[in-house]
Order: sequence, then C-alpha cells, then structure tokens
Amino acid sequence: MRNEGTLKCVFFAIEKEFIEKLKGKIEIEEIQWFDYQSGISFFYNANINKNYFETPDNIYDHVFQKSFNTFIDQFNRHNSSTDKDQFDMLNIYNLFYNFFFELLSNNKVDIVIFGSIPHHGAEGILYYIAKELDIKTLILHMTHIPERFYFIFDIEDYGIFNETPNFSNPNYIKIEKKYEKKLDYMDFKDSDILFSLQTSTLYNVFKCGSLILKKILYLSAHLLRNMFTQSNKEMIHNLDQYTKINGYINYTLIKQSKSDYLFFKFSQILSYCNRVMNHKISRKKMKSLIKYDVDLSKKYVYFPLHMQPEMTTSSLGGIYVDQLLAIERLSNILPEGWLIYVKENPRQTDYMRGKWFYNRLKAIRKVVFVDPKLDTYLLLKNCAFASTVTGTVGWEAITGGKNVLIFGNSWYKCLPGVFSYNPQIDINRLINNKIDHKILEYEFNELMKKTGEGIITKGKEFWIKNFNYDKNAEKIASSIKNLLDNVN
Repeated sequence: MRNEGTLKCVFFAIEKEFIEKLKGKIEIEEIQWFDYQSGISFFYNANINKNYFETPDNIYDHVFQKSFNTFIDQFNRHNSSTDKDQFDMLNIYNLFYNFFFELLSNNKVDIVIFGSIPHHGAEGILYYIAKELDIKTLILHMTHIPERFYFIFDIEDYGIFNETPNFSNPNYIKIEKKYEKKLDYMDFKDSDILFSLQTSTLYNVFKCGSLILKKILYLSAHLLRNMFTQSNKEMIHNLDQYTKINGYINYTLIKQSKSDYLFFKFSQILSYCNRVMNHKISRKKMKSLIKYDVDLSKKYVYFPLHMQPEMTTSSLGGIYVDQLLAIERLSNILPEGWLIYVKENPRQTDYMRGKWFYNRLKAIRKVVFVDPKLDTYLLLKNCAFASTVTGTVGWEAITGGKNVLIFGNSWYKCLPGVFSYNPQIDINRLINNKIDHKILEYEFNELMKKTGEGIITKGKEFWIKNFNYDKNAEKIASSIKNLLDNVN
C-alpha cells in the first residue's frame, strides 16, 4: 500500500517511541495521535466540542448501524459513563463522530493505525468512519506468544488473516499436546474481586475529597495573594487559566458549572458502593443455581463463561457479547439428552451478571451451572466438545485434541478443530472430527509468519528477560515497515 511521497497517518493508542522509530524508516506525517486514555475521557476535552461538521447521511447511517450498540457496551465499562443515561451516551457518540469525521475528511488521511483492537468505545467510531471513507486501517494486537503481535486491516478478518501476508520468519514453535496451560491472569482468589471493588470505592471517596480540598486551598492562596495585586476581574481570569482537574476539565469552584464535576464524582462514589453491594447479591444468586454434584459421564458440552466486560466479547463477539444468546443457540442444535455444563469465570464481578442474567440462564433447560471452583481441565477432558465465544478454552481444547465450537472471531479461528457456529452445523462432524496435532502445529507456525516482532502492550515486558525499550520500539517499527512494504 506504500505510495510515493509522505504517508499521512492518524495513530490511536500507539506508543510515541514506536512512531518516532517508524518515522525514521518511512516518510510519515503525523496528523493526530491519541493516547490510551482518549477512548475513555477524550470527550471532556474542549477539542471535541467544535462546531458541527456536515456529513453525508449514508455515511453516518452506516457507521451508526455498525458502531453505536458496540460503543454503548464498551463505553459503559468506564467510570466516565457513571452519571450518564442512554440519551447522554447518544449525544457523546455524535460528538465523537463529528470530531473524527472532520479530522479524517479535512486532512486527506492515508491510514489509521491502532495499537489494539478497538474496545474502549471511541476508537470504534474512528475505525468505522475510516472504513466508510475508504481510508486504510491497520490494527496491531498482541498474541499470547512473547514478542509477537498480529496485524489485521479489518476486524472481521481477525482469526482468518486472509488480508495479512506472510512477511516474517519467526523461530518454529513446538506445541505440546495437552489441555493444560499456565494462565497468569487467572492466578487470584475470589476475595480479591470484592476487595478490588471495595478499594475502588474508597479510592474514589478520598480522591474526590482530596481534589476538593486541594482546590479550596489553591484558590484561597491565590485569592489572598491577588487581593493586593490585581482587580477581582483580573484575578478570576488568572485562576481560570491555571486551575484544572485530571488534565481534562478547566474549572474553578467559583463557577456554577463546576457543580457538574462534583455531581459526577459523587455519582462515581455511589456507583462503586452500589457495585460492592451488587457483587454480594450477584454471588448469592449465582450460588443458588450451582449444582455441586456433576456427572462427568453424561454427554455434555463445556461452556466456560468469559469475564466481562472485555474485548474478547465486546469487540470480537459481535452479537454474542450476549453470552446467553450463544448458549441458547447451542442448546437449540444439541440432541435431546445432551447437557451444557456452564462454568462462571472466577474473576467475574457483578457487571453484566444481574438477577435477570441468572433467571434467563436458569430457563435454558439443558444447562447445568457447575461450581466455578471445579477444575476446568477435568471438565474439558470429559466433554464431547468445548464451546465459547472467543475464549482461551478453544485453544486449550484443540491443543489437547478436542474440537471447539466458537461464536465470535478468535485468533485461532483458522486452525484445525475449530468450528464456527451456524444454525445448520453438522453436530456429528463436530463431535467426530479428529485433529492431527502435527498439522495443527504446522498451521499455527504458518500463522506466526503473519505476525510482527515486539511487545506492543504495556505490562507485558515481564515476558522478556533484560527487556530493552529502545530495541523493542525498533523491532516494532521494522515489523510495520516490512508489512507495509508487502501489502499492495
């Protein structure tokens, strides 16, 4: 896709050091850069409150249909949405849309590059506007293999990777034939979840109180100093310039509109308190449905639930962000006498697990809700096949020799033993298919030829001994250049 001349780029959640290294390899004009927080709190920034920019009806309609529901789902996971109803969210969505449409339209952007699959809300709008305007999109996304990351040009191609060429030659990786995997992110206690919610509540209480106190002291000091040096009008102008909250909102306590901020903070506190209570209620409701005495000799499908909210369902699950819809449809295609052993994710909080969730789960006749502490590998070894939206259980299943039925776009979607749901799926083929482990290993390594080298996600540096940030940035920039050089 490399054209002669300078490549005009918009970057979303790409580390600055990666961009600077890339500029040394490709002629790039950086039109706009958004950091990791942009998708959460960017709408507070005055930059988004520009005048309305005229947009064609058909483009808005297409983008809205593809992204609005996903935006609501993804944006709701953040504290920024605490005090907002669906109509506020609609207006915020359109402010984002207006800002991004104007940005892309006025600057003749060649490509938008994302540091992860869009999953915070705002960047999804940017992504779909770019698609409607025929602007190239490139998404970088970390693999579960240290120092390798995926390249995709279209979210729908994730797991298939038809549009990504084989452009690298990584070391061959041997895959042990077994279900068991070491998952560091599952190493925790159930009490840790409640503790996290409680500490979040306390944090917001103290944060709100400390910010108010800080501003009162700050204003008091300035008022006393300026009483002798400035007129009241000059003093207020000076305070307006220097007083900020969280780097996003210019405000002073002497302005009436600042009560909105206090309302927002107290809403956060109430929300967190409510979550702590709901977590306890949710756990009680969940425990009332658990069947502790489970017969592993019966014909069953193992369906472990995803923790939510997460990108794995919000971005890659499509309509199956509603996991119960997947379980209902799985129930529809199973023969009579079969069961679905559903296991809750041990890290799940109250979010998306209200009483109506459990009432609906209870109504699915073939479901047996098993103890979350029951060994996942024991359930996997004894099931006829596994099922998930996009979860790790699918990778665990096929590497142990068992087939999996998936409902979303998982990274392993193109590998042997993986079946994508459709209403006419042949259950007998799904049950009886034999996975050749050597072919699976070969196909996995072929997939790795479509990946870049480097760690693009903060917090993953511990994967590598003697990690060097400068060398890592160089690897990532080189991988991006090599990819772009190999794409028409």
